[in-house]
Amino acid sequence: MSEDKNICIDCKRDFRATRDWQRFCTPVCRLRSHRRKQREIEASVVEQNRVASASVL
Repeated sequence: MSEDKNICIDCKRDFRATRDWQRFCTPVCRLRSHRRKQREIEASVVEQNRVASASVL
């Protein structure tokens, strides 16, 4: 186990990782980041569909 200080990729706070692969300081930050990424993906798909339907006309 790593006891190094890391920076949470969501809230940018320092935290002490309990696992080598840990990227988030709390489960709340992990969920917030995942949900934000999902919204960005959905918005991108909607925009691509809008552009595709506009080019068909």
